[in-house]
Amino acid sequence: STAGFIRRQRELFRRRLWPAALTFVSYLLYHVAGTATVLSNILQDLKTSAGGRGFTAAERLSALGEGISGVMGYNSIFSWMLVPFLAAVLAIEGFAWMDNRREVDFYESQPVSRAKRFWDICVSSFLYFLFSYLITLEIGLVIAGAMGGLTRGIVIEAAVQTLRVIALFVCVYGLGVLSAMLTGNIIVAGLAFLVLMFYEFELKMILA
Repeated sequence: STAGFIRRQRELFRRRLWPAALTFVSYLLYHVAGTATVLSNILQDLKTSAGGRGFTAAERLSALGEGISGVMGYNSIFSWMLVPFLAAVLAIEGFAWMDNRREVDFYESQPVSRAKRFWDICVSSFLYFLFSYLITLEIGLVIAGAMGGLTRGIVIEAAVQTLRVIALFVCVYGLGVLSAMLTGNIIVAGLAFLVLMFYEFELKMILA
């Protein structure tokens, strides 16, 4: 039932407070502090490069647009590194209890099926990531608008990028869960995740 699902999610949140907080703080720094810092630096560079002549509105909008794209759009390279890291942390931490016999006995004693427990953990991880990303993204867009760099094109680009990031998170999270299930040990699961994540690159190196 919906009430039972909400109750289980609340219990999970209390047990998984630190990875949820890590995810939110990471995106708070990235989307909010990162956007403000990047745009401030761009405006300062424009003032310096323009000298006494000033800069046009088109130059300002173009420069700020590139900066926003580098944080929240298609050119956000750091985002492609942050998403796999958070996905791996949420996946491995979510199933770290399998490495603790006491916690295994505790969970097995609960009137919840293994399948339901599995999906509860996966859904909670996805919600932590989704809410953290969307909330901080909206704040970042507000900051971009306040600094005069927000356009319709940027909003559309951020929306498309959000879908791409969500797809990446789901794929990488699946690898993390698989690693945790196969190994049952946090450290070994981390190593297994790296192998599964970069196996194509590793295979090409071996063949070369």
